[in-house]
Amino acid sequence: MNYTETYPKAGHPLKILHLLSQQPGKTGSGVCLLTMTRLGGEAGFLQRAVIGLPKDAPLPDVPPLSPGDLFPVRFGEPPVPFPIPGMSDIMPYPSTRFSAFTDSMRAGYLEVFAAAMRAAADGFMPDIIHAHHLWLMTALARKQFPDIPLCVYCHGTELRQLQNAPHLAPYVIPGCRAVDRVFALHEENKRQIMEAYGINDERINIVGAGFRADVFRPPDVCVPAVDQKALTVVYAGKISAPKGVPWLIEAMRKVTPPPGKQVRLVLAGSAGDDSARRIQAQATDLPNVIFLGALDQSALGDVLRDADVFVLPSFFEGLPLVVMESLACDCRVVITDLPGSDRWLPKTLCANRVVERVPLPRLVGPDTPAPAGRAGHPRPRRFAEICRRSGSGTDPSTGGRRRRPDPAQHCLPFSRFLMGIGIREGSKNVSGNSGSDGLSHGLFMQHFLYFFPLPQGQGSFLPIFLFPLP
Repeated sequence: MNYTETYPKAGHPLKILHLLSQQPGKTGSGVCLLTMTRLGGEAGFLQRAVIGLPKDAPLPDVPPLSPGDLFPVRFGEPPVPFPIPGMSDIMPYPSTRFSAFTDSMRAGYLEVFAAAMRAAADGFMPDIIHAHHLWLMTALARKQFPDIPLCVYCHGTELRQLQNAPHLAPYVIPGCRAVDRVFALHEENKRQIMEAYGINDERINIVGAGFRADVFRPPDVCVPAVDQKALTVVYAGKISAPKGVPWLIEAMRKVTPPPGKQVRLVLAGSAGDDSARRIQAQATDLPNVIFLGALDQSALGDVLRDADVFVLPSFFEGLPLVVMESLACDCRVVITDLPGSDRWLPKTLCANRVVERVPLPRLVGPDTPAPAGRAGHPRPRRFAEICRRSGSGTDPSTGGRRRRPDPAQHCLPFSRFLMGIGIREGSKNVSGNSGSDGLSHGLFMQHFLYFFPLPQGQGSFLPIFLFPLP
């Protein structure tokens, strides 16, 4: 496609139509949309957005867009009488799983989004369409607007949905394969996109992800860990099993604080189903485990600045933005060794023990650890042993029936790493300045830059990280 013919002439602002099938501000892609529209407004772009909302929800604040610039699809009423489908199977609000989609649900979904796209484009004539996720909405946009440049931000969750909802692949892959540009999170993500969708290398750019440096920044003053009575470990994200939260809670049972110290785990986030309630019940006997519920970006920044360690025990992620946000707030970090992390996580951070990575257990599917058999299995001391002893995921004592994974069987590595970097050493520096002489933040910012708009000729406007050149 000849982009020089579709971009506006000099003196005319670029017009962008944003597409997000979920609620703005509630998930990573929703936060990304809010940042893009804010920075797009600062750049003088004209913007509209198609979004998903519950039927009774008020229009969200998406600055600088006015209510007339938002074109919501309302779920919970015909022809989509079900909660908003989520790109993750567990969302921070009531949602529908794409794996449960019937033909009539799919037809209604495509019908309402097609109508919203037509309404948003009518009289606006966008110069470019920016969609989130290589999924149904993006494939529909390619069909609706074959002549308008269409670029897509892959957040990684669509690759998991291709596994969980393979019956939708015929409605996803052909349209997504025809997009003009895909923005990938890292090299492994790019390889997965090429393999799953058949999109050639030339149409995929690795851009990473972005964070708000005005919100996520080091503390002005930091109390040295040796002077603190309580050391704080923070998790932020969905309160769900695929995020590893039950295993993290079990790890806290194994953490032995040093004399005269307390260690507490603070969890920020929610879930739209019963999983959050069940996980909270798991921790009722642990007074040092505190659930804050869902927080906005500003409140999360405050929590991270007060933290000593941030931990992300997820079994699946695309590129976890919250890790970068916590590093920017000068936390030390414990994460699972997620595929592709070597591509975006600077080795300097690991070499200096700013980031500790815990090996993943063997998984059943994209985000479920294989259960460890009980019969004849002593409690393992290292994660490699846990993986090796997970076996086939069946338990002889139950007649070979598949068992639910037991968080207690996978918790030891997190407790060991938390004790190692968060308690014996402490994550903040002993001089009273921001952590470790600014080690986390300083090393982090040596490798990453802030949000910035790509030139129009490159095909989109994105908040991204600029990775170090080889």
